[in-house]
Parts: sequence; structure tokens; C-alpha cells
Amino acid sequence: MLKSITKLFLNANDLSSESISWEGLSSLKSLTILSLSQNNLVFLPSTIGRLVSLQKLDVANNKITQLPDELGFLNQLQILQGGNNRINSITSCIGNCSSLIEVDFASNLLTELPETFGNLQSLKALHISNNGIKSLPATIFKMCSQLSTLNLHGTEITNDVLRQFEGWGDFDKRRRLKHQKQIDFRIGCSGGFDEGADESKQN
Repeated sequence: MLKSITKLFLNANDLSSESISWEGLSSLKSLTILSLSQNNLVFLPSTIGRLVSLQKLDVANNKITQLPDELGFLNQLQILQGGNNRINSITSCIGNCSSLIEVDFASNLLTELPETFGNLQSLKALHISNNGIKSLPATIFKMCSQLSTLNLHGTEITNDVLRQFEGWGDFDKRRRLKHQKQIDFRIGCSGGFDEGADESKQN
């Protein structure tokens, strides 16, 4: 039975948002992995919220401009990959995805993240490089107490901005500890914050 499948990979199939039977797709209640990367999707429908067993959603490398509020129904979702799209805002309902561990919105058109990101207390990795973001949600370091990877390359966020956040010190300790554990696998590992936040911006 199709309804019992748990993984569906439809990568690089030149799919458009209109060519997918979303009603049929949303009936796959056992689906834990859905990968739609490298297609021509411009939106995800509200029916995506019916896939309540979903643990990984990959919609990277499409032309998506926004994600539906119903994304918030996916409280089993652990990995959300939406890099290389045209997303200009993220629904505040993402804060209901309480199982999220890794979020990737690199190379989009974002200028801010919703404050509800602070609700993602399981979050360990956040990739938002190459966006127009100038700051982060106020509670992100305080509330996201497992966050240890933060990729800010190509944003306007500076170290000076980050140091003003409550919880920055604890985050920095976790980040350094993670780097220390990886030191055997990396060459030239910097002791400074090297996730893309410049010490200061040069005009």
C-alpha cells in the first residue's frame, strides 16, 4: 500500500507546484522523509501540515517564496531544509515545530526571523547565510539552549550585535566545545567566532 511508505524522494524532477497531487501526497500519513529539492516549486500548500509523522522535509533549491502556517502542525519535524529559494519571510508558526534540530534557510531573501524561533528548544543548528538579516530573535541564545552551530556568512550580523544577546556566553561555550571536538577533522580551525559575523563592519 502506498499509504504505508515512509520515505519519498522526488528530487530533480522538474516538478512545478501545480504538477504535484498535494491531496494525494498529504494522505501519506506514515511519511517521515519528504524530499522535493531541485525542482521548480514556487509554494507549498497548506495540506503539507497533514503529514504529521514527517521528521525531515527538504525543499531546498526551488523557487519557493513562503511557507504555509500549517507547517506548525509538524511537531515531529527534526530537519527542515529550505536553502536556495526565494523565501522572504518565515511563518511565526514555525515555533510550534518543537522537535526541530536543524534548520537551513541559507541563500534566501530573509530580512528577519520570527521571535518564535526562541521556542525551538531542541534546535542545535541554524543556517541562515546569504540573507539580508541584520539581527536575530531576542531570546534565541537564552531559550535555544542546545544551539551550537550558527552559520551567518553573508549577513549583516556582527559579533558586536551577538554579544549583546542574553545567553550569548553560554552559546559561545557550546560552539567552542563543538569546534574542539572537531579539531582532529579540521585544518586551521579558528579560535574566534567564524560563522560569518565580522568583528565590525568596514564602511
